[in-house]
Parts: sequence; C-alpha cells; structure tokens
Amino acid sequence: MEIRNKNSKAITTNLKQVEEILLENRAGEDVEAFLNPPHPYTYLGKPKEIFGKYAPSLSKLEKLIRKAINDNSFVIVHGDYDVDGITATAILWELIYKSLGHRNCLPFIPNRFEHGYGLTKKSIDAIAQKIGVGAKPLLIAIDCGITAVDEVAYAKSLGFTVAIIDHHELPKKLPDAKVILHTLKLCSGGIAYMLSSYIHNKSDEDSLDLATLATIADLQPLLDINRSIVKYGLPHLSKSNRVGIKELIKVAGIENKIITPYEVGWIIGPRLNAAGRISHGIDALRLLCTNNAKQGEEIAKSLNEINLERQATTDEIFLNADEEVKKIIGKKLIVCYGEGFHEGVIGLVAQKLTQKYFLPAIVISVNGENCKASARSVPGFDLTSFLRKIKGVFGSVGGHKAAAGFSLKSDKLQKFIKQAQDLAEKEIDPKLLLPFVEVDTEIPLGLVKANLLALIKQMEPFGLGNPTPVFYSTQVKVCGFSRFGKASNHLKIVLCDGENSNFKIVGKVFNGAENHYDKLSLGQNVSVAYSISENTFNGKTAIETTIKDLKIE
Repeated sequence: MEIRNKNSKAITTNLKQVEEILLENRAGEDVEAFLNPPHPYTYLGKPKEIFGKYAPSLSKLEKLIRKAINDNSFVIVHGDYDVDGITATAILWELIYKSLGHRNCLPFIPNRFEHGYGLTKKSIDAIAQKIGVGAKPLLIAIDCGITAVDEVAYAKSLGFTVAIIDHHELPKKLPDAKVILHTLKLCSGGIAYMLSSYIHNKSDEDSLDLATLATIADLQPLLDINRSIVKYGLPHLSKSNRVGIKELIKVAGIENKIITPYEVGWIIGPRLNAAGRISHGIDALRLLCTNNAKQGEEIAKSLNEINLERQATTDEIFLNADEEVKKIIGKKLIVCYGEGFHEGVIGLVAQKLTQKYFLPAIVISVNGENCKASARSVPGFDLTSFLRKIKGVFGSVGGHKAAAGFSLKSDKLQKFIKQAQDLAEKEIDPKLLLPFVEVDTEIPLGLVKANLLALIKQMEPFGLGNPTPVFYSTQVKVCGFSRFGKASNHLKIVLCDGENSNFKIVGKVFNGAENHYDKLSLGQNVSVAYSISENTFNGKTAIETTIKDLKIE
C-alpha cells in the first residue's frame, strides 16, 4: 500500500514540530477556532455563510410553521429512515409539538418496503389517508424532497403546503415548494438544530445531542460548524436525558464509556439505522422521543436484536457479492446484483466491497420488475455526478459525492451495467484506484509517549475531515508477535525503537494475521504507519498503536 506523507519535510523529531504539522494539516490559518471552536449557535449570526441564498428561508419557515399553528392545521414532518433523517424529524417534531405546543403535529418516517425512499406518492397518500387534507396541512419534508419535483406537485394537488429542508446535491430542476431550506455544509439533523435555535432565539440545547448523532452518523466533515456541533454536543450525548438513548447505550454495553465519534459511528448509529434497514425507522424515532423508561428499554433491546439480524444479513450478501466480484477483476467499477439481496443492507455491502477492493461499488437488489441500488465511492471520485451522466435508465437517482442510490426497472439492468462500465473506463482516473495510507508525518517510534497522546487529544473530536493523526516510523524492530481474537485473525506485535531497544510499544493489526504472521520474525526491521490510542485492561492503562500498514524492510 502506498504511503502518502502530508508533510514534505524530513522526519519530525520533537513535539513542537509535530504540533505545528498536525495543526497545519487540519486547522489551516485559523488555529484558535479549530482548537476552541465557537458554539454552533453563533453561526446564526451570519446565516448566509451556512445557507447562502437560502438564508431567508429560516424566517420564511418560521412564519409558515406559526401560521399552521395559528390556523390549527396539521403539520407533518416527513423524514427519512436513516440516523440523519430520524434525528432531524425528532428535532422538528419536538420543536413544533412540545416547544410550540401544537398538538396537531405528526412525524412520518417512510417504511422502506412499503413507501420506498424519500418523499414518494405512496408516502403522501399514506399521510393524506391518515389526516385528510381539508384544513390545508403543512408538509415539511426533511432529509428528502430536493429532487421530488413530481411528488411535490402531487402533494400540492391534494391541498398540502410543502416545505423542503435538505442537504443533498441540488438537481437542475427544483420542486415547486413554498419554502426550500438547503445547504451542503450541514446534515439535516444539523439544519434542524439551527432552525429550532433560530425559532427559539437561543441555542436549542435539548436537540444538540440529536444533531451530534446525525452529524457523525451522516459522515459530515468535522470542521467549522460541524466540528462545533460535535464538540459541544458530545457532552450532551454522554449525559443525555433521553431515556431511549440511555437504554440504547446500556444495551450496547458502553454505559461506562465516554461517548466519542467512534461510539456514535460504530455502536449507536448502526443500531438506530438497523430499524430502517430491516424493519421500520419509526421505532428508532420513538426511541429518541419517548419519556417512558420501560418503552425506551423495550425499543432499545429490539433495535439491538434487529442490528444483529442486520449484521448477519449483510455478511451473507457480502459473501455472495464478493464471489461475483472475483469474476470481473480488472474493471474500474464494481457492479453486482442479485434476486433476494436485501435492499436494506446493500449500501453496507457496497461499502465493504469498496473497502476490500478500493473501487467504487454498486450493489443492486432485484425484486421482480424493479431494482434498487446503493453505491459507494473512493476518495476523489464524484459518484452522484457520474451516475447522472447515464441517461435513459433510472427511475430516480440522488446522493452525495461518496454515496448514492437509485432505482430502475429490471429490463434496463443490463443496459445500465454496460453504460456504467463503459463510462467508468473513460472517466475514472486509475490513480484514484490505488490504495493508500495518508500519514501526517514521519517520526521516530520513541516519540510515542504520553505527551504526544495528550497533544493529539487537544485536536478531538476526530472524524471525516479531521481524521485521527497517523504517523510513520521506519527502522522499527519486531520484538514479539502473536495472534489474537476469536478467530485468531488479528495480530499483536511488540515494536521496539531501532535506536533505543529499551523502548517498546504494542501495535495491533486488525484482520492482519493472515497477511503478516507467517512473514514476521524476531529482530526483523519493519516500517509502520499507525495511529495512537490508550488501552485499559485489568485496571491498567497503556499507550498502544493501531497499525494501518506494515512493510518488512
């Protein structure tokens, strides 16, 4: 794997140099704002910096909501079934139902299998059937709707007033909604927090935990306003008053841990997402909003079980898809499909394929005459723009640079695959398909001590846009190694500084035993790319490394 060093200078030998390089790689010119980010509410002082030409929509939305309340009209908050859509829906529902006291406010999370993705005619019909449309109801679509031209027109024909709050890529033609609030700088949960704070005329601290969940789970870059949301929101999440979140943290076995982006992204988020993938996302919404401890406990346990089912289903489909991928080695784009591929997990399967092969991956679920697909990309390749260049096959398509989804008819599947593969050969730069590890700087292994870890912690929270620092060291000796894990698939190596054999530190290579164990020997010199963390075991805390790449010298 290629090592890409962000630091063009020679090996960094002291902490001051390391600090300067880490900040240069992350903070740019405004180091103070990076280390001590302002509260996210302060960004409402300059709304155009966040919302651009849509900044006036904050005021328009408030007026629209207050008018609906004054008219005693139904207000429907139509979200999406992922973490971002669910948390955004929860924030707006709590704003209108609880804070503004409007009892005719209902949340609606579409059922993936019954209503489809996003704002659809089926979801609009379901809402209309539930409430009727005589009183000119207000329909607020959040985390969806920005591409729903026909659907918005249909809702209006039934008597709905429609507002859209979204952060997905803007299409060439926008829906004819009464108000559109849009930005690419926040996820929908973040937008909902900003709107709620705007209407409260102060920070909606009660929703900051949900905005934090959304920001991390939706893979927003943790810089600028998103960094502020997560920096100030994580303490709210760790001490959340929401009984459902407390129970979910408990059932996940992390009640004694400080909640970091890792716990959100890998433990809490997947359990919330599992509901929308396998059953119904409304369960996750109920978990976030309930005040009943017993109900919170029951839903949390249910989501945990659903997540286990989701994991098993993902693994099964991944194995099937992986066998198909092996037949098309040499292509720049992975496209695989299957009858019975569970549409709730195909995005996860695509992500696993991308991680394994370092190629953009599209996984398609075939269900009779209809197909649904989810896609994931590699850094530097705009997947949604790529898909929009393919004409005459899609029912719908949307997403971001790194992830996308679409639908099409089964009789157009082979036509799509050919067009996609042909376009990929022309458009994908082979350089983008070379696996790499990006390191901040090269340091001697002996620099990995408590003071370096303390320096790194100042730059938390880490995530997309502000990755955990990765270092590179050469002339490192192997002083011991062994397998670990239930399947003995992980590798633990005792690393010694080549210039100071008394300095030792543990390095772990997850899922690396098969590739490295038989090639290692004691006293061998290796070069390693790694991140640094603390590990507490049996009451003892030690610094250790997680090895991203290992080469025998």
